[in-house]
Amino acid sequence: MLAYRIYKKRADNPSARMIAIALFLGLASISAHVEWFGQRMELAILPLGVWILKSMLRRKKDQWQRIRSYAWLGFAGNFIILLLTVASIPLYNQLYPNDDPRVYVSHLEKASLINLYPSTAPERLLHKENLAEQLNMMQPETFYSDEWYEEMNWHPYSNSEQFPYLVVGTSPKWGSGQRPMIYFEDDGKGMLVNTAKKHVYFRSEVDLLKAVESE
Repeated sequence: MLAYRIYKKRADNPSARMIAIALFLGLASISAHVEWFGQRMELAILPLGVWILKSMLRRKKDQWQRIRSYAWLGFAGNFIILLLTVASIPLYNQLYPNDDPRVYVSHLEKASLINLYPSTAPERLLHKENLAEQLNMMQPETFYSDEWYEEMNWHPYSNSEQFPYLVVGTSPKWGSGQRPMIYFEDDGKGMLVNTAKKHVYFRSEVDLLKAVESE
């Protein structure tokens, strides 16, 4: 829209093809990685694409003058994208709150349990009915990751692995962009969600696992 407004105001516009090339190359920049509100973003610092275009057209100054505005508009597009990304963060947090287990666990029809430590942990099955019910009620609790890690190191041969079960076959809430790993505690009531950026520990009031029925 901004490019169209520039186009309407000027009489010596280049071709639509050249405008598209200038906008596209103008986006190229030397950027710095910054983190705002837990989101990793790129902050454009130097207009690399603009420099490239200007260098390519150094002998065609009249042509450069005609596409210069579009090249700089392409560079400004980096900041427009950044502002839109920052503005979308509160909306994302409203749609996909960190303390809602339903953001990480959905579609339980094909869910199953993998015993990661069969030599120390008993075989159990996922209680889908209980899990589906508890997902609406579970709240995050304090995750003592350092204490559990130290305890595991102090007792490497103990039979008390904290999270011996891995849940597979589920998917996160649509649109969340999450790729969580879901672990269950040995008592069947604790659920640990591991993502690339955080760990969230949820606690259930009832057992989310059940014993394997003997034939």
